[in-house]
Order: sequence, then structure tokens, then C-alpha cells
Amino acid sequence: MNLTNFLKKNKSWYLHNNTLNKDLSFTNFLKLAEFITFLNELSIDEDHHPEVLYGYTSCKITYFTHDLGKITERDIKCAESIEKFLNQKLEN
Repeated sequence: MNLTNFLKKNKSWYLHNNTLNKDLSFTNFLKLAEFITFLNELSIDEDHHPEVLYGYTSCKITYFTHDLGKITERDIKCAESIEKFLNQKLEN
């Protein structure tokens, strides 16, 4: 999926300074920790690591492929995996 289509489909993701971003909030720290664990596993599996800022119940994810100087398919693929994880959690 290209970036334009991804952003149309996933309205909570946005561009800022040529990076792909998402802000999240969770009901408690345990839910945040569960997400961070998933994100760590995804990053290792994909060998692609976002910048992550998080606090007690909030998290900001930023994707950008530094060695190419732009957002790439790898960034979008990871973002899609995050959406899939979050949607599955909402269904349960």
C-alpha cells in the first residue's frame, strides 16, 4: 500500500516533518506496556525501529527510514502491523 492510501485508510496516522506518526492513549499503564512489548517484537521481527516516546498512558510513534531519508514501504508495513494489532485488541 502506498503512503497516500495508507493515510486515507488510517486517519489517526499523520505526517509531520516528513515522518509518519501516530499518537496513542491507553486506559492504564499495563495496556501501554502490552503495546510496547508488541512494538518491540515487531521492531525486531522487521529489523526496523521507530522512535517511540511514552509516558504513563500515552505513546507517540514516529517512523522514518533514516538511511534513505524518507518514509518507505518498510515504515508503512510496520504501521499496518500496528493497526492490525490495535484493531484485534479492540475486538477482544
